[in-house]
Amino acid sequence: MLFSIKNRLVPTLCLLLATVIGCSALWAVLHLHWRIAPYPGVVRDAALGLGLVLVSDALVHGALTGIFGDQYRRRYRALAAFFRPQGPREIAGGGLLAAGEEVFFRGVLLEGIANRAGLGAGVGLAVSALAFGALHRLRDPRLAPFALWAVWEGVVLGCLYLAFGSLLVSMIVHAAHDGIGFSLFALARQRGGGSRFLSKESTGTKGL
Repeated sequence: MLFSIKNRLVPTLCLLLATVIGCSALWAVLHLHWRIAPYPGVVRDAALGLGLVLVSDALVHGALTGIFGDQYRRRYRALAAFFRPQGPREIAGGGLLAAGEEVFFRGVLLEGIANRAGLGAGVGLAVSALAFGALHRLRDPRLAPFALWAVWEGVVLGCLYLAFGSLLVSMIVHAAHDGIGFSLFALARQRGGGSRFLSKESTGTKGL
């Protein structure tokens, strides 16, 4: 769902606005506590958090490539091709929406379950990560398994939120991560990876 929306600028910005308004209302009703203001070490913490997320991505990507080989590579190229409607504005909008997602998944779900409901950080982390994965699932059966990767991303982002105690840090990290990821997909398409995939799929050609 969220991946599909990020292919179009206007729906992305509308969902961002709705997320901010809705989460602000929940913040007031549930009396949630967010550390969202800048602080002296926020740039350092965000840079460290982003580095950890990117290392995690590289490890997962490498492991899946090593285990599944061409089968995984085809699915990964299909994922890059899925985002072909994106231009610079859509990529920027997707990054902004990613920051808004943190307000909901970590600020409302994780924080609300862990502290307001009193169920603990472990339960809050698990529920928010599973919800994160579910809302990033794509209908295409070739791409649906990437929702599992999104669950893992939710775990990593949740751990960063708990470790730094700052919603601002997780917002910056998620926004930068999505901006980098979508830009890499665009670069891959410019080099022909996405177009080759689409042309072979449309003609029924197997393999890459």
